[in-house]
Amino acid sequence: FIMASPLNRFGKLIYSRWHDTLIRKEMPTRLPGDEVIDTSGAKILVFGMGRVGTAAYDFLVQRIEEGVIGIERNDQLVQEHCSKGRRIIVGDATDMDFWQRKQTSDQLRLVLLTFPDHQSNRFVAKTIREMGISAHLASIATYDDQVDSLQKAGIDRVYNFYSEAGVGFAEHVWEAIGCNSGNLECPFEFKKNS
Repeated sequence: FIMASPLNRFGKLIYSRWHDTLIRKEMPTRLPGDEVIDTSGAKILVFGMGRVGTAAYDFLVQRIEEGVIGIERNDQLVQEHCSKGRRIIVGDATDMDFWQRKQTSDQLRLVLLTFPDHQSNRFVAKTIREMGISAHLASIATYDDQVDSLQKAGIDRVYNFYSEAGVGFAEHVWEAIGCNSGNLECPFEFKKNS
């Protein structure tokens, strides 16, 4: 355990360094689960189909109908999503082999990274940029100090999940109780801008 701990921390770095050598040792026939990942026709990819990813996926499908694909590593979760009519593909974007098997769509315009793990969002963003994919990248963050790190990894828009969720919640409630600048029935007095 003690010896494996440092290796696990740098596992992706070690693998990427030895990737070309190891890939030559592979068998020519792909195993089940290692097939080419086809995202043809995708305009938007949503990585991570947990609560945040699912909400983002559903929102986007309502806006553009076709061209949104979700990618999730959990087989069972993918099956559940597919049974509800969502177009979800099994894949682990934090696995270097995923990017070797993935065919990128020329139509791809936006990639959303919704992993709860900061390092995963950062790793996938760097990988996408290193592959020369020029689509807009957006990611969630859970802490303010993660924002700069994600932007340095090539992410265009970072959504601080906790701070912005509070603002979104308050805006939603504010509108729901009828508080807008033209509504005289709002139970609050408006602050005057000076």
